[in-house]
Amino acid sequence: MKRFWFLSLLGSLTLGFTLILTGCPAKKGLTSPSNPSGLTDTFTPTSTTCANNQGTPCTATVTVTPTSTFYLIPTYTPYPSPTAGPPPSGIYWDSSLVGHDVFSTVSSGTTIQFLAFVELAVNGNPESTCGVTLTCPGGPVPLPYRGTITNNGNVYSDYRDNLSFSYVVGGSYSLSTVTSIGTASATLLGPGGITDAADGSTSGWSSGGTYQHVIVFSPFSQYTFATPLRYGLVPPVNIPASAYGAGPGIYQLVTECYSDAPSITNGSGSYEVSDLYLLELSK
Repeated sequence: MKRFWFLSLLGSLTLGFTLILTGCPAKKGLTSPSNPSGLTDTFTPTSTTCANNQGTPCTATVTVTPTSTFYLIPTYTPYPSPTAGPPPSGIYWDSSLVGHDVFSTVSSGTTIQFLAFVELAVNGNPESTCGVTLTCPGGPVPLPYRGTITNNGNVYSDYRDNLSFSYVVGGSYSLSTVTSIGTASATLLGPGGITDAADGSTSGWSSGGTYQHVIVFSPFSQYTFATPLRYGLVPPVNIPASAYGAGPGIYQLVTECYSDAPSITNGSGSYEVSDLYLLELSK
């Protein structure tokens, strides 16, 4: 399945509290006020001498002053967000991928998902009679028509299939779509060759492709470590022990390398070849 990464702002907020006591003598043993919006409460009560020593009832007014520090953290969605508006004229690949995914889980061991697909339009319309072929180290593979798919209100033809042969790092993967108005094609070399340390302390690869990234998910599905999505990330990536310090449970170390075609011959849109490795670790 296609991964498409974005940067989202996640805030780390610290609350500063100002305590104002009116009409009362010094009061100790104050408790922290209720936590608004689940934010981190750092309230620390201190003894304060009241200006009024008449013994009148004590009231406490809490002023909350939040301060925020934001970090850029990669997040992802299974498919790319399509561009708003109708597809361009000609042969347009709204989304296309050769995706090789390896999952090493605590419960199921190692499983592999290897698939290819293209979602396309011809002069803005789906076309069910295209001849779609992926030519790769395992030989030519036709991708059958599966129906239509709607992205952002636009309807595209969906051609896809699972691939039964082995993925080859550095191998050539050429996608071709023969349509009523001509043929569009693109070729990429397969990135990846991902290897992780058994304890999750490092992650590396033999061929990085266009972009690479490494992420650790906590047992609570939160990011505890993430590299930027970038070109030229040098392996191996060292992962600090703190990435696995969010509490006991199963962590997921996810590494992906993908190549992105700069253009589509006789067409437009996107084409990617991706290698992803997910390693589960019980901590």
